[in-house]
Amino acid sequence: MYPTGRAAQPELLSLVTPIFQEMVDEGCQVIVVACNTVSTNLIEDLRHKFSLPLIAVEPMVKPATELTKTKVIAVCATPTTLGSARYAWLKDAYAEGVTVLEPDCADWPAMIEHNQIR
Repeated sequence: MYPTGRAAQPELLSLVTPIFQEMVDEGCQVIVVACNTVSTNLIEDLRHKFSLPLIAVEPMVKPATELTKTKVIAVCATPTTLGSARYAWLKDAYAEGVTVLEPDCADWPAMIEHNQIR
């Protein structure tokens, strides 16, 4: 089992759980969690709540470090993802000797939700 973070977990869980429940109620048999923030912070809790398979998508640290020719990668993610124990584990496990840039993407979720491009 991999570690998951606890940052903002109660609020995030309260937002995600009804959405997942609706998908289960509609007959979904598998859910792909295509959100790094949910995957890195809540996947274990969600797997305990729901009996169907949940496939987690998380920051692609391992493939990026395998492909870099400069030993520098960038991870564009929310502060909650970057602060998670799972993300820290990914960096520790796969990014040894690689510089990991983490640009400030704190405003990206709101921009996406409001269809704003700067």
